[in-house]
Amino acid sequence: MLTYKPATGEQYDEFLQLLQQEAADYLERTMELMQMTLEQARHLFETVGQVYGIYQDDKLAGFYWIEEREQVLHLHGLALKKEFQRKGIGTQVLAMLEAGYWGRMQAIELGVHESNAGARALYEKRGYQTVKRLDDLGFYIMQRPMRTKEPGMQKYDHVAFQVSNMDAAIQFYVGRLGFTLSSRAVNTDEGEDYAFLTLGDLRLELIQDLHTIYQKPHVKPPYCPHLAIETDDMAQAVAHLKERGVSIIRGPLEVAGEETWVYFVDPDNNVLEYIQWYKKK
Repeated sequence: MLTYKPATGEQYDEFLQLLQQEAADYLERTMELMQMTLEQARHLFETVGQVYGIYQDDKLAGFYWIEEREQVLHLHGLALKKEFQRKGIGTQVLAMLEAGYWGRMQAIELGVHESNAGARALYEKRGYQTVKRLDDLGFYIMQRPMRTKEPGMQKYDHVAFQVSNMDAAIQFYVGRLGFTLSSRAVNTDEGEDYAFLTLGDLRLELIQDLHTIYQKPHVKPPYCPHLAIETDDMAQAVAHLKERGVSIIRGPLEVAGEETWVYFVDPDNNVLEYIQWYKKK
């Protein structure tokens, strides 16, 4: 169980050391560009926002530093001791902040260095989007909205499929179906290799469990769940599937004057559908 307590003045040096260890590749250069010394950075702990200690079963695991900037909660830093890393603690801290400030702030904001592609992909998975890039410092500023027009209601974000081999799955969706690979990373806390792909406005997440062997599901009617993709030329879409050796499991089917559709599967028996509407709904 995690608990959180305001950091004491004596703990600020320990927090600074953890930040130095985690950002060893770029912190010194970043501070030079900002014309700031380590002592000045430490002083910010006392004057800007609040630093909290993260405790797991009463043992100090690390720290996080936040600041409320009008309607935006900025996460300045989150650093964990080595023995507490890769245990899902960082994800739990983010979830705690998101839940605690939901509806109270317009957004939660954080910065990710360009060298940390894995962290950026993880934040994207949690709904964070890049709103700005600081080219001189090499940082992406990312935000996640903390309010919705209706409580609990959010816009559609993505669909997820489990796969047995990430490389083969990406090759299938990119090479045979025309998707674009947006990002790929390994979440060591959860033991997952995951990737985000796009096709127009559609976002698809592929997830491979690195700890277990995935057993492909049995495909049977009514072919649910499935991912439906609209086409304006069914004949061409079906020809495209056949040319690329994609397994069609049923169709094309038709409701006269309304629609036609065809079901097919990826290498892991995840079901997809091409659908053409004769009359737009």
